[in-house]
Amino acid sequence: MGFNCRFNDFLFLRGLQQIALHGIELPAGITEWDPMVSKAERFDFGYGIGFRLDVRRSAPVPAANRLFVDPLEGGRLAVPVLRALSRFALETSRQRSTDVDWNEWAEISMNVRSRGYLKDVYRAERRALERELRLEIVTEDGLTTQMTIDEARVEFGRWLPLARGDGQTGLRPTLSGKLLLFGHPRRRNDDDKRVAVDLDVVDESIDNLF
Repeated sequence: MGFNCRFNDFLFLRGLQQIALHGIELPAGITEWDPMVSKAERFDFGYGIGFRLDVRRSAPVPAANRLFVDPLEGGRLAVPVLRALSRFALETSRQRSTDVDWNEWAEISMNVRSRGYLKDVYRAERRALERELRLEIVTEDGLTTQMTIDEARVEFGRWLPLARGDGQTGLRPTLSGKLLLFGHPRRRNDDDKRVAVDLDVVDESIDNLF
């Protein structure tokens, strides 16, 4: 029996994400537990990703019930895993630059916005991200081109506007742009009410751009 589907039909399926500490399974992985309201939220590494991981070196301290680790300790798990995923995604995107499905997977797999882990991944992988990723810029003729930060600075100056409407030039709000411009401040122009990004300043205390 066959299935009429394409690779990207499976991009939004969650793979097995199984974590163990010293050979003992951690069923709930990284979980934020609020006993006051009896609410738990589990950190998900994203769609299209699966792994089995047994941590034996620099393992985080689990909760008393050994069912999960809290988000703070979970960073010792999440950041190395996300760094490995980001490097694989960048390498795959480079090797298969013309493959739409693989590039879509790379975008999805790197799209993690939870609990500050993206900051730590960005700090550690900043050089690789700047080397591999490009900003997507909408030009005056309505076409989209790719630029480095330096090339965008030559074209637009210090302040790079966001292109969020028809006919607007500037930066398309893609994940690649978000990662490259992580920590760059933004402001709203009083004249045309458009948001622009400061290409000259980096403040790592600033959270997500888009």
